[in-house]
Amino acid sequence: MKGNTWLVGYVVVTVLVVGGAGFFFFQGHAAYNEGFSGWDSRASRIERLEKDVPYPSEENEEQLRSVVESYNADVNALYESLSRYQKPLNEEISDSDFTTQLLAKKVEDFRKFAAENDLAIDSEDQFYMAMSAYQSTFPKPDIV
Repeated sequence: MKGNTWLVGYVVVTVLVVGGAGFFFFQGHAAYNEGFSGWDSRASRIERLEKDVPYPSEENEEQLRSVVESYNADVNALYESLSRYQKPLNEEISDSDFTTQLLAKKVEDFRKFAAENDLAIDSEDQFYMAMSAYQSTFPKPDIV
């Protein structure tokens, strides 16, 4: 009887292991088939694209032209909306006028404003509104 008990236990465990392996095999096989069908569709799409006429066609060119025109219209609308916030460029000012008149006057006005409103400037003798490079040299005409 003892031999039969072990044999029955062995058969039950074997059936469970084989059944579990079969279950996981069929689950994996379904996932494999799904992945393989996805691969087939991608491979056939690649083959179809390889056989198609190369990209620049009249339809694509028209579509690209319309996208570019739309983009340009949006950029121009942005410039127009920002133009009310930007002062017009003064092209008549010279390099020396910028340094001596405008920048020096703005720095002096800010120093007076800071003194009147009790604002502390760390080093007042070196303060030049982050434009100390232009104290002794003129900025490039393109910048001004």
